Amino acid sequence: MLEVTFNIVTGEVTPIPDGPHQLRLSQTHRLTSDELATLRRLIISERLEIGIKTPALSTPEETRYVVDKLQHYVKEKQKHAPKWQHICYGWGVIVLMFAIPIFLAYHLSGWLENTVFSPLVDILSGAHWIQIPWIQHILFGDYGILSLGTYSFVWALPVVVFISISTALLDHSGLKQFVIWSIEPSMRRIGLNGTDIVPVLEGFGCNAAAVAEAGHQCSQCTQARCISLIGFGTSCSYQIGATLSIFNTAHVSWLFVPYLLLVFIGGVIHNRLWYRAQPTFNIAPTYRQASLRSPLTYAFMKQVIVSIRMFLTQALPIFLGICFAVSLLSLTTILDWLAKVFAPILQLLQLPTEFATGIFFSIIRKDGMLLFNTGHGTLIQSLSPLQLLMVVFLASTMTSCSVTMTMIARQLGGKLAGKLVLKQMATSLGIVCALFGLLKLWDVLITLS
Repeated sequence: MLEVTFNIVTGEVTPIPDGPHQLRLSQTHRLTSDELATLRRLIISERLEIGIKTPALSTPEETRYVVDKLQHYVKEKQKHAPKWQHICYGWGVIVLMFAIPIFLAYHLSGWLENTVFSPLVDILSGAHWIQIPWIQHILFGDYGILSLGTYSFVWALPVVVFISISTALLDHSGLKQFVIWSIEPSMRRIGLNGTDIVPVLEGFGCNAAAVAEAGHQCSQCTQARCISLIGFGTSCSYQIGATLSIFNTAHVSWLFVPYLLLVFIGGVIHNRLWYRAQPTFNIAPTYRQASLRSPLTYAFMKQVIVSIRMFLTQALPIFLGICFAVSLLSLTTILDWLAKVFAPILQLLQLPTEFATGIFFSIIRKDGMLLFNTGHGTLIQSLSPLQLLMVVFLASTMTSCSVTMTMIARQLGGKLAGKLVLKQMATSLGIVCALFGLLKLWDVLITLS
């Protein structure tokens, strides 16, 4: 049977025959959630004989009537769609809400480490009343509670504080609605709705909380995609603080921006690799631009305080516990056994097997990678920038942290969550191997020149 196609994005229609035919809409996957909702209401209110996803049998008269209504819809849609400047503003807000807090946290953490905590640890380590060898080992050894554990407080806490303030400002100032509306066309290109940016942004605070948010915020069609992107491509505030500390200790602070971009791009690549089919998007609530308002409310202060309290009562004690446990394990051969588990991967990438401990504990908590700072960063300072990027990226993306993986299992079920974890491992190793290939290619080019 003959078919007439109406392009719902441009308003173009193929020639209408004189006899019966099928009328089909094309490019519906490029509509935003808001536009799909409006189209659905138009079809229902005008009783149009057309399906959003399936073609409908039609006559020439019916098709001309439907086309006339749809072309009016396309014109109205183009008037209200975000322009390129709105998209730039939306992404600009997102970049600033992380760039400014990270910039402030980096300089504050550097000052705290150099002027407060490092001198304090040196004074305490020299005190005569704690010169007992096993106490020295637990408190000030390579994995000591004070020598290594303070990195979490110094580097992660400022990031948590400033990003919590930034996120709360977005939530309570009215900017969030504008950001959702403006970036939806961009989000559609990676298989997500504009509303999915909410849990993705939440992931930069805490991945586990973001996964729970995705369970409520995202549709069934995009939920797995969104959770996958959160688990791989969003660096939580603890992870950001840890990587800032590692790069600072290795004297390559400039590597943080390439790292952050690589993690997010890796998350997009990961979604493209494993979720190729175009999802059927649900009709999400309509979002409009909201007027700006003062964010300085009780709810704003409560949100910030809750985030800080969570770090002080949950994250920090767990990392100090990790330091204590590793200090004790370092007296046994267990760490050597852990090194053997990850040794094949590290040997393949021509990296020291001493990084195995940090990679293992980063699976428990992402700030577990602070164990790379052992020995005041002697090992990481011996690496090239690309090698260090490979190590930190692998520790960041091999899996989500244990708490996040538990939350994923709750939202998606154990079987689907297990598949997601295995896929993430495969993507992470693939990207790291690609970086290793670039490193070897660079070495060859340098040798030939």
